[in-house]
Amino acid sequence: MRIPKNDLPVTAQTSEYTGTWAEAGGIHFAFETCTAGYSMDELVKIFPDNACPVEHWGYIFTGQVRVEYTDGGEEILNAGDAFYIPPGHRPYMLADTELLQLTRKSEHNELVRRFVAAGLFPAG
Repeated sequence: MRIPKNDLPVTAQTSEYTGTWAEAGGIHFAFETCTAGYSMDELVKIFPDNACPVEHWGYIFTGQVRVEYTDGGEEILNAGDAFYIPPGHRPYMLADTELLQLTRKSEHNELVRRFVAAGLFPAG
């Protein structure tokens, strides 16, 4: 199944984040544009260790992301990097960044459900 990015509507948007999302084959595809300085700290504060509890795969088209892990490690993802990020992480945009993030559909939908229930994400 083909997913043309330019045909997708904006699904989620703030002053620092724009996401166009699609689902296929049990995977959630998130084409994301984030401004330098953006973090998900406000969202992931509802989870243990204030960290995202699910794993992601993806590709950084432009920009740079620092990922902190709950085990104390961290790494820098740069434009041109494919990535795997295990559960227990916090991302921080070091530059304006465009990326594609893949997450299991069931896990992504549960994350969004939890964000909505906590009043951190609009319902809809």
